[in-house]
Amino acid sequence: MQPNIQPLPPTTTGSPDIATIQKANKLKTTWALICLVSPTALLVITILVYAMMSFFLGQQEANTVASDSLFPESPLHTVGNILLFIVGAIGAATFLPGIIIGIVLLATRQRL
Repeated sequence: MQPNIQPLPPTTTGSPDIATIQKANKLKTTWALICLVSPTALLVITILVYAMMSFFLGQQEANTVASDSLFPESPLHTVGNILLFIVGAIGAATFLPGIIIGIVLLATRQRL
């Protein structure tokens, strides 16, 4: 005697509606662009801020060079260099993964 197994009722998965697909595509496109652009933007901004900081703080230090023989560096310059190093390191570390993730997100969008 075999046990009486009843089949499962059919499920209607259906296709997701167009609004859901468009919302998912927009979200994927937004995050793909963020992943592609932000590491490069971080590196460019870091280099520009470092150049501006060196120029302006270098002007202040050049005025004190004549009076000081040890050339002390201002704490603002040191803290700025540390922060710019951290931001630059984040930009460099996320460059390649950001490009890969951005390309994957753009490639996996659903076509309508």
